[in-house]
Amino acid sequence: MTKTLLALVLIAVTSIGWQQKSVAINQGFFRSEEFLQMPEAQKEGFAAGLVDGIYLAPILGAPEENIERLHNCIAGMSTTQVAAIIEKFLKEHPEKWHQRLNVEAYNAVDAACGSN
Repeated sequence: MTKTLLALVLIAVTSIGWQQKSVAINQGFFRSEEFLQMPEAQKEGFAAGLVDGIYLAPILGAPEENIERLHNCIAGMSTTQVAAIIEKFLKEHPEKWHQRLNVEAYNAVDAACGSN
């Protein structure tokens, strides 16, 4: 589980800023549909890895201003809440179930945070 969370953090970090410029995004470990099949603890672990990756992105060169909006939005959220945001997004978008979870989870959080 620890290796999975670490990998998820690294995957999430690579997805930060992908809308601002063209970058290669690694596939990650899961398809989006697999998230819906996960036990709650695994969903929360994935959510924690995603958020930790967002917070760690500046160490890999992501400009802090690119992360500030998401940080302001997700600060204080629990892993349960972030996992619920991802799950809701995926349930509302079954056309994305074949896509990679790392990108779609980021898209879920980004959409939930809007232009805050």
